[in-house]
Amino acid sequence: VIRVFIRPSRHGDYFMRGGSREAILLTPTSDSICLVKEAVSLVNSLYEPNVPYQKVGVILSGLTHMGGEQQLFTGGVQQRDNPRLMSVIDDINQNYGLDTVTVGSRLLANSWQSKAEVRSPAYTTNWSQIATIKA
Repeated sequence: VIRVFIRPSRHGDYFMRGGSREAILLTPTSDSICLVKEAVSLVNSLYEPNVPYQKVGVILSGLTHMGGEQQLFTGGVQQRDNPRLMSVIDDINQNYGLDTVTVGSRLLANSWQSKAEVRSPAYTTNWSQIATIKA
């Protein structure tokens, strides 16, 4: 299952706009292109021009092992996966750094990055942020 949500600020005039939609994938897929196309389609069905959206999210659920799919009720329809392409993208990103090759585009300008000025330190996941105490 892939679910997307989109919402404006809860403090503005458009707080009742937005919402969420989901799509049930009939067969398991690890193809990022298929997942992105489905997510974009769902967001487009929710989007309204001139509404100042603040947040959008994608949630994947019902994750399964690729070998465990059941074809009983799918009508034999397969997702259009391209495992060779996904393997090449994974290999390039592993050898040359994360996000060397991505699906689609995203703006990398500072004005579109998440706001991190009030983020709490990651003491449990980042060794460099562990507090040092001298006695």
